[in-house]
Amino acid sequence: MLNWLFWLMLAFALVDWIGSWRGWRRIRWVTKPGTLALLIAWFSLVGGWRGPLVWFGLGLVFSLAGDVLLHLHPRYFMLGVAAFILTHIFYIVGFTRQPILPRLEFVIPVMIIGAIFIALNRHIRVGLLKRGDAKLVAPVMVYAVILSLMWLAALSTLLHPGWSPTPAILVSLGAGLFFLSDSFLAYTRFVRSLPNSDLMVMITYHAGQILLAYGVLLQYWILSNFL
Repeated sequence: MLNWLFWLMLAFALVDWIGSWRGWRRIRWVTKPGTLALLIAWFSLVGGWRGPLVWFGLGLVFSLAGDVLLHLHPRYFMLGVAAFILTHIFYIVGFTRQPILPRLEFVIPVMIIGAIFIALNRHIRVGLLKRGDAKLVAPVMVYAVILSLMWLAALSTLLHPGWSPTPAILVSLGAGLFFLSDSFLAYTRFVRSLPNSDLMVMITYHAGQILLAYGVLLQYWILSNFL
């Protein structure tokens, strides 16, 4: 699974993190979309978009579209948000193709994510209103709900008998990092700036996507060999 495309993708991600930290804007026109493009190429070569992998492949493609749109110009912000909403919807479908069995243990992560969602979005809503961006409140809240559901869907794999433990842990961590990345992004954009915020956004975003993709491929590989 860890072929040359994987290591090249990691190299692009590392350069993008350094570029984010150092302010290398021109280089990041290549490294930011390039990292996701290489992740898609690696995912496609290893998995081939077979069976349930197609949903995660589509999620990665729309993530790339969202990256490009958000990087182009602020006027494409809503289009970028729409692309990432589709990303999370595809991931949710991929994680929930088999019915989620109701388990008492799942109440705890639901409560934790719900508490984080309420606390974080209260600050973001206030920040948007202070900036005079009331029209963004509804779409940002919708995005936050779908993002939270995606994380919960990933966490549900930990309790699903059809998922092996290691892939379930990887996708749960990946979804959590994706959630953290978007939380950093929203907080710094709409509430107040944080030191090295862009660097933290990119590290958590890339790490989250890589863990998600690797976990899904590992699960598919385990199932294929078992069957």
